[in-house]
Amino acid sequence: MDAIIQTGGKQYQVAPVDVIRIETLEGEKGTPVTIPKVLFVTWDQEIMVGTPYLDGVSVVGDILHQGRDRK
Repeated sequence: MDAIIQTGGKQYQVAPVDVIRIETLEGEKGTPVTIPKVLFVTWDQEIMVGTPYLDGVSVVGDILHQGRDRK
């Protein structure tokens, strides 16, 4: 399964067990986060494309670290 999500004004391609760095998410370390803006999903042989987002589909993950990037 692969998906393309949108958060913080950017789009990210994600798959199960991926670790990605996203800007500006609220929450504490270890808390789950749900991203409802899913643009595209592939599941087995099925491809779903949203217009612009898919209804009833979301991506769930956990916050592993909160902090600021170096400037």
